[in-house]
Amino acid sequence: MGQYQSANLSTGVFAERPARRIGWVLIVVLAALTTFAFVGRQHRAQLETVEQVTAVGDTTYFKMPEMTEKPSALAVSFQGKQLYPASFKRMGNRDSRMLRVGTDDSGAYGIYAVREAIDARKKEAEELYLKLGPDEYLNVRSEALQITR
Repeated sequence: MGQYQSANLSTGVFAERPARRIGWVLIVVLAALTTFAFVGRQHRAQLETVEQVTAVGDTTYFKMPEMTEKPSALAVSFQGKQLYPASFKRMGNRDSRMLRVGTDDSGAYGIYAVREAIDARKKEAEELYLKLGPDEYLNVRSEALQITR
């Protein structure tokens, strides 16, 4: 039995060359994975961008002007156009139904349109909205509101 064990040990279960090759291949693969992980972490901002196209998650709310203020009070400007409140009523609509069409010129507030209006027309929305709170919006338009008292 001693001769049998010594014979197996001398030839080995694995030959020495293939074992070394497998070892080097594993080291190269591990080095490549480490390099890719390092490079991916350095460029995470470009690789992992998520852009929300609806109003869901937007917590920047526009403060609605008071009724006592000048009716033609400018709300925001959007793409060079002055936008004014179309009415002083809050419009209720689900955040998931409102699509972001851009931000105001200052970059502070999102400008939204109703998804169905954009889908039906397949062009720019005619009615624009500012977000006042969760599921609440203010309709804005490019002409100042004229209120007669």
